[in-house]
Amino acid sequence: MENGLSKTSVKKIAIAVDNVFRISELFLLATGTGATAVLLIADVFARNFFKSIYYSDELAQIFTIYTVFGGVGYAVRKARHIRMGALHDLMPDRYKKALTIAIALASACVMLVFSYLSVFYLMDVIDLQHKTPALNLPYWVVILIVPAGFFLAGMQYLLTVIRNLIEKEVWSTWEQKTEYED
Repeated sequence: MENGLSKTSVKKIAIAVDNVFRISELFLLATGTGATAVLLIADVFARNFFKSIYYSDELAQIFTIYTVFGGVGYAVRKARHIRMGALHDLMPDRYKKALTIAIALASACVMLVFSYLSVFYLMDVIDLQHKTPALNLPYWVVILIVPAGFFLAGMQYLLTVIRNLIEKEVWSTWEQKTEYED
């Protein structure tokens, strides 16, 4: 590589960035899923023995938004997203890596554009001063995760591109080699 960056140093930087993203994604997924479970179980218990928690549905929706958008990057990391597997299988071996890089780069661009645009949406929501009905929480707090989720997914796709540029094998994500069964 040019400009004094070796493959080893690029790989070390990418691993450090990936570790930060992994911890963030796992935290969002674990807290969102755990909080939703605790809330819904508590609501069922309260509804049967006391009085239902009036804001539980709204809070469950908020936790779901955080879990979904917090988990987008994790889904990309673990290759749990829609892939062009059929097209990939039909390609000659020498083109598979180029196709993987092109798809990952295009996906990164889409996710980063979505992140960029969702920041403007977030600013509009802040200006409108909308609040949630039951909790009276500013709605921008609910959707704050959206730009971050798209950004994390975009970064995962860029890490996939980097991995494919510095390694000989074809990688479907930073962590996983592309392996299709025949």
